[in-house]
Amino acid sequence: MGFLTRLNFNHLMKPMIKRKARFVRLWNHQPFRAVNRLLFELDSSRLVLIPASEGSVEGGGTVVPYSIVEHFVREASHRVILKRCPCRTGMGCTEFDPGFGCTFLGEGAKEIDPAIGRHVGLEEALEHVREADRLGLVSAMGKFRLDALALGVRDHKRLMTVCHCCPCCCLTTELRFAPEEAWNAVTRIEGSEVRLAGECRGCGTCESACIFGQVEVREGAAVVSAGCKGCGRCVAACPQGALVFEFNEDLIASEVSRISSGVDVG
Repeated sequence: MGFLTRLNFNHLMKPMIKRKARFVRLWNHQPFRAVNRLLFELDSSRLVLIPASEGSVEGGGTVVPYSIVEHFVREASHRVILKRCPCRTGMGCTEFDPGFGCTFLGEGAKEIDPAIGRHVGLEEALEHVREADRLGLVSAMGKFRLDALALGVRDHKRLMTVCHCCPCCCLTTELRFAPEEAWNAVTRIEGSEVRLAGECRGCGTCESACIFGQVEVREGAAVVSAGCKGCGRCVAACPQGALVFEFNEDLIASEVSRISSGVDVG
């Protein structure tokens, strides 16, 4: 199993990421769409985006959204850190370290081959996700069957993905071109909003920063679309501080419950 998992991970996942734009667009065509819906269970998959807190979040303190990630790291029965990020490795990333891998949590993580991921304790896992936050990586967490298939994990409902996404390489950057069920599988924190709250000079920096192409300058000012996933990158990038990420702290507990309903880490 270990050899087959490494073969699958290294010779399927990485080439797929390198051709991610073509791969995602294929989902729009039959029979690829039907096969992918069944194979990856896109209708029931869900990844919640947690923005990097440094310089990105207003209201209630910058650490609150990321506390969701730390909650699940603490609650998990098992923790694994991938030795390499398949997205950054496949794309030959020069902006972020390809050796900074995703975090996986729960009983399913026990099945991950040690040749692919380090099985770590609580403190090392916490330090890893905190470092992702410090680096400005956006964490996408939840259930995604593609990860389980690539890693050889049989029960994907007991495997939580915490993908530390960079804006240049990750598969999520192409999801706006995918079918609706794949696009809707990525959501923002419940009750959160990115909005224009200050003077905007229309420089367009926010357009370049957005992973999902949901911010654009119209008539000299930034406009955030209804499809915003709340990654917070536009907020951090804005040289004028005109954009803000707001959230309702009272909904953090319900967001934790929502994520827990889809994947069990205990």
